[in-house]
Amino acid sequence: MGWTSKETFTQLVEWGLIKKVDGEWTPTDRGTAEGAKMVDHPQYGPQLRWNPKTDLRKVAAKAAKDLLSATSIGEHFNVSNQKVNKVLAELGWVEQDVEGWIVTKLGRSKGGINLEASSGKMYAKWGTQILEDPGILGWFKPKVEEEVSVEKSLDEPDVEGDKDSDRDRLNKRYPPKYWAQDGHKVRSLGEKTIDDWLYVNKIVHAYEKTVVTVHGKLVPDFYIPAGVRQGSHAVYIEYWGMEGKTDYDYWPKEFADEFRTSDLAILETGQSFARGQDLEVG
Repeated sequence: MGWTSKETFTQLVEWGLIKKVDGEWTPTDRGTAEGAKMVDHPQYGPQLRWNPKTDLRKVAAKAAKDLLSATSIGEHFNVSNQKVNKVLAELGWVEQDVEGWIVTKLGRSKGGINLEASSGKMYAKWGTQILEDPGILGWFKPKVEEEVSVEKSLDEPDVEGDKDSDRDRLNKRYPPKYWAQDGHKVRSLGEKTIDDWLYVNKIVHAYEKTVVTVHGKLVPDFYIPAGVRQGSHAVYIEYWGMEGKTDYDYWPKEFADEFRTSDLAILETGQSFARGQDLEVG
């Protein structure tokens, strides 16, 4: 079909035929049904192989037919397709521009593909696995817990379930203690400066909003949704303001790597901003 090896793998992922498990490519149930299997190579170990009779053109046509549109997703959760698209944009999986709804790199990792409507506008379709994705369920089917500590629900977002995460440890050692002008309670004067700047400049933002990525759940300091300015993209702001403190030094290095490999627009700043350096958000 004229694709490079990388493009072929991207398509196979988008069609829901393969996935990565512990850093290794492996076929999904659908991929196995289409002729994929794992074989042991004497030199390179487990390798993904396909039946020579597998016709990718037929696979592509079948995959597109079986995928879900925003309307189908909306019918599943009993919401409108407009709301679905807004939620997908909020998750960073699609972006709206003059051509329509464009699937982002993060969205492609979730199984999204772009198709062209008869009008020429682009729209997105998704594999059925999206119906069980934590990001989607967080919006349309949130978990209801009978007993939740008020203190924990306000100050310690659950990032990794029952596992004590780096963010949990940070919450315990450096709890939020500064009130910003918009009512957000933040951890440092640097974060307060950023929050106040966003508020004074009438820029919609969230503080420590959980973001679901292919690498798991991340919690950036600030989140600015797409569309705050015409044509603007979603932006995440991380303030590295506690250098020199062991617990904090470990946390940003790990999270920064995950942010940068998740195709998210990240604005990183540090103590120089707190000392008066201005902040620009395009």
